[in-house]
Amino acid sequence: MKKIIIIFAFLAAAGIAGFTAFRKMRNTNIKTEGNTVEICSVETEFIDSKIETYGTVTYKTKHDITSLVSGNVIEKKVKEGDFVKRGQILYVLKNVELEIQSAQYQNSLTSAKANVDLYKAKLAEQIQYVQSKILSIQNKEAEIKQMTLNLYSATEKFNKNVEINRLGGITDQNLKDMQDEISSIKTSLEILEREYQISLIGFSKDDLIKNGINPSENQEIYEKQIIDLNTKTYVAELAVARAEYENSQKNVQLINNLIGELNIRSCVNGIVGITNFEEGEFINQNEKVLTIIDISTCTAEINIQETDIFDIEPGKKAMIEIPSANEIINCTITDISPVADFSTGNFFVKADFKNESQLIKPGMFLKCSIETGIPGQYLKIPESALINSYGDTTDCFIIKNDLALKKNLKIEFTKDGFAYFKNGLENGQQVIDNPSKFIQDGTNVKTL
Repeated sequence: MKKIIIIFAFLAAAGIAGFTAFRKMRNTNIKTEGNTVEICSVETEFIDSKIETYGTVTYKTKHDITSLVSGNVIEKKVKEGDFVKRGQILYVLKNVELEIQSAQYQNSLTSAKANVDLYKAKLAEQIQYVQSKILSIQNKEAEIKQMTLNLYSATEKFNKNVEINRLGGITDQNLKDMQDEISSIKTSLEILEREYQISLIGFSKDDLIKNGINPSENQEIYEKQIIDLNTKTYVAELAVARAEYENSQKNVQLINNLIGELNIRSCVNGIVGITNFEEGEFINQNEKVLTIIDISTCTAEINIQETDIFDIEPGKKAMIEIPSANEIINCTITDISPVADFSTGNFFVKADFKNESQLIKPGMFLKCSIETGIPGQYLKIPESALINSYGDTTDCFIIKNDLALKKNLKIEFTKDGFAYFKNGLENGQQVIDNPSKFIQDGTNVKTL
């Protein structure tokens, strides 16, 4: 029994020793394999400042053409896809009610014009009448003055002949005839003065004052004031007639403008998109008739890989080439999509440009070259050689005298699986690729 116990103890000790030896041998192999490393070389690459890519032409804006008047389509002049110019007629409508209304407004305009001519003639006649009345008043004033002189002369003559009659120089009959003549002159003078006062009604200074007009001392101005006073009713009537005429003109102009809108025109140079009506159909007022794609300014929609998107920002210069139109255009980036396309992983950037030739159409293929602003010579190594990367800083192991030496580097940018640096490395320098976690700064290494 004692022998059996000793044998089992011996076997257990041998097993433990063997297991310990196996573990030691395994650890030694791991260490040896960890010192054998893969390497890559630092390369120099000149990075151009341009990104070459492709895209398509899209429209920047579109215009919905609506009808300002209702009517039946009697002629559709365009179809979808047609190129149209600004002002070109697209649809022709017919509206009978507008045509009837136009005839009515034209008749009203003719009548209003006749009224204006009539009141002009009446005003001219009244001015002539007032002028003749002024002359008549002036004649009466002269007649009164002359008759007053005649009365004075007849009275003087009678007074002298009274003494002569006393002396027997003239007969009593002659003296009586003189008295009758004086009486006749007085009667005529009284009649003339009454007629003069009647003729002054509406033509006197008092009448001017009553109407708020200060009588002028200048005879010419005074007569003009009298004319204005006695023609103001006619002037007012003429003003009303002219207002009616102007209103009729506006109505005719308005109806003509509406009739002009029966010809639906393009507001821009562009391409016909969707048309909503055919010949014979009725279009209501303010209803959308068709859509015009404005091609005076187009947009280049450009595909950018996600590795290049960080080098692009609004304002970057771009040159686009449209092979089918044989055109090369310089422009700038205007917009960048905030997310990548889920199917391709690409980003879309946009650049607006003037389509002066009008030859470029939406959907055309284009080539694009974008200035990134980062040209120069860079050192690059595979991203698989990097460790401890954080932000734009990283580490790698270079090999020098069979030793792994850790280098801290600043990443300028990454592209196509490579990291690019300005300094910290040398061209042709050996770098450990896919470094093992067992590699430390100063570890002895050998290459495969």
